[in-house]
Amino acid sequence: MYIVGRIAVESVNVDARLRAVLAALNGRTDRDALLEASPPWTTTLTNLKARLNVMPYSAKSREAILKAISDADAAWNERNRYVHDLLVESIAADDELHPEATASPRREDRLRVRLARDKKRSAPDAQIVSLDQAVELTLQLVAVGWRLRAAQGHLAGTTTWNGLLFGYVTGNWDGSAEWVSDNDDDD
Repeated sequence: MYIVGRIAVESVNVDARLRAVLAALNGRTDRDALLEASPPWTTTLTNLKARLNVMPYSAKSREAILKAISDADAAWNERNRYVHDLLVESIAADDELHPEATASPRREDRLRVRLARDKKRSAPDAQIVSLDQAVELTLQLVAVGWRLRAAQGHLAGTTTWNGLLFGYVTGNWDGSAEWVSDNDDDD
């Protein structure tokens, strides 16, 4: 399915941007810092939050960066459901493995069926999803990718990115973003 490919492409961008924010927090902006192997997603998140809490940034900066990281994590977890779960048109109504799911009500909808249980999160084993939901996830990934890029720029001392970091951001299908700045200057 084409849309899963778009989700995967934008996810790679978000992953790279998250690592770039961590590199910036560690005082590195060189190209090699971005090319080094990354730790797993959750380790990167933990390291980012810990590092951000000890750095001398304003509360506004810290809050905006943490929000971008949190939104990236939420989009990443939803991305996992599309990339690692099985998308099917329907399952038998009497399928005992997924009693809460029935045949999809609309022809264009799909069922997202878990292939493994996640003991940390409570999500259904099977769930009806639409193309619109997959497109919305793609747009969320685009938006958080840009917000993470803005966080990286802000941490590097470039005020050009402040409007994007502190403003309201929406992603576009072509990978660009639109935002409304809060017009406040920050450190």
